[in-house]
Amino acid sequence: MYFQLRWKEIVTTFESALNGPSTPSGEWALAQSAAAWKAFSTCWDPDVYIPELSNRFWRLALQISVRYATWLKAQLKDGGEDAAVEEQTLKVAAAAVLDLQLFERKAKDVQAIRANGLEGGRDGLMHVRTGS
Repeated sequence: MYFQLRWKEIVTTFESALNGPSTPSGEWALAQSAAAWKAFSTCWDPDVYIPELSNRFWRLALQISVRYATWLKAQLKDGGEDAAVEEQTLKVAAAAVLDLQLFERKAKDVQAIRANGLEGGRDGLMHVRTGS
């Protein structure tokens, strides 16, 4: 029951932000990136995260990442001959690149993720640490 309540709280806030304007938000170039980070990091917040539910929180964090990627792909439209659409698409793409780099840096510092045996590899992707 606890996880379901937290899931609803996190997902509802995140989905609402995805439907808003793509404006800068604090250190983020896109408000949706800020919302994705907030949702992702909430999964690992010491006041929310429970180690016994780590598999559920990990799955939710991955779902948030996939949902953000889906939203981002939808924003990257082929404008064809429409220069305004092409310009907006390029602005969103450039902002997303900056935000994804920031997201990666921040994710490497999340203590709960590191404590659960995950670490960033040389290629910038998260890998599960193996061994005893």
